[in-house]
Amino acid sequence: MKVVLRLMRFVKKYWILLTVALICLLVSTVFSLIVPRMLGRGIDTVLKAGDQSFLYVAAGIIVGAAVLRGIAGYIQQYLSQVVSQKVSYDIRNALYDHLQKLSFAYHDKAQTGQLMSRATVDIEAVRMFLAMGLLSIFQIVLLTVGIAYVMIAANWSLALMTLAFFPFIAWITVILSSKLRPIWLRVQQLIAALGITLQESLIGIRVVKAFSRQKEESRKFSADADKLYEEQVNAARQTAINMPLMTFLLGLPTALVLWYGGRQVINGSMTVGNITEFILYIGMLGMPIRRLGMISNMYSRTASAGQRILEIFDTESLVKEKENAVELGAVKGQVEFKNVSFSYDSMGPALDEVSFRVEPGRRLP
Repeated sequence: MKVVLRLMRFVKKYWILLTVALICLLVSTVFSLIVPRMLGRGIDTVLKAGDQSFLYVAAGIIVGAAVLRGIAGYIQQYLSQVVSQKVSYDIRNALYDHLQKLSFAYHDKAQTGQLMSRATVDIEAVRMFLAMGLLSIFQIVLLTVGIAYVMIAANWSLALMTLAFFPFIAWITVILSSKLRPIWLRVQQLIAALGITLQESLIGIRVVKAFSRQKEESRKFSADADKLYEEQVNAARQTAINMPLMTFLLGLPTALVLWYGGRQVINGSMTVGNITEFILYIGMLGMPIRRLGMISNMYSRTASAGQRILEIFDTESLVKEKENAVELGAVKGQVEFKNVSFSYDSMGPALDEVSFRVEPGRRLP
């Protein structure tokens, strides 16, 4: 959580766009709650009074709600994508600027493939979460609270029995997601390692061909690709468990509604329209639960990617300006070094007691 919160500082400047997107999300959620209610009332009206005129009213309301929901959803999706692209643009530029400020000692140790992976693959993982996951969290909360309120208002006993399943379902989803985070971290590390192998091979292709090392380089690349394949299949296996498990768990409250609600319909305490509403609302609750699993997976990948990005931001250059340093600016005159010594990270002296003088208009041979 701390990693994602630190990355959110790049989002603050776009709070107006996010606010508009959130309002559209609220509008879309409200209109989505109208549809089951209209269907339930329409069924009850026809069965009780045989009055078909209300069906036209209900159908018109459903169509209007669908249109307005679609418009609000379009605006929300568009603004989410715009904000995610802007934030990824800012992070990428900030990361590149920070890399430019780091000393040679850092770049001597850092692997170029790792840096390239963090500036591309990892930032894209963060962008995907901002585009598809951030506002979806609010949508899940709004939709869950709205559906719970409507169900409790209709029949509190059946609603409480039905809703009791969902904390358990959400807990199972979070547990499955927690297993994915270390897997995604290894996947991102292996993607970077594969990039390093490819970069080194292509840069040194003349040497590889000169010494007939093509087979050895191919085996090295294949070994890295095999490791990446195994981890990605492992992640796919863990992700594939989520959907069928959620389908099974969501079938339990639906069966409960049919059993308990059906008995109440026979007793006359509920109507067929009420049962229809409950089943439709359970189906709607399945969407945020399934999205919770998807968001949990995206969050796991984002947290892993963000950790790798922040490692670069948290790295400080070993070469720092002194306090109250005077900016040299444009000068003219001779340049003189007196007994200058210098080394990179104590790896051996680059300059050792060097002294020289260069007169104006001259240069050293």
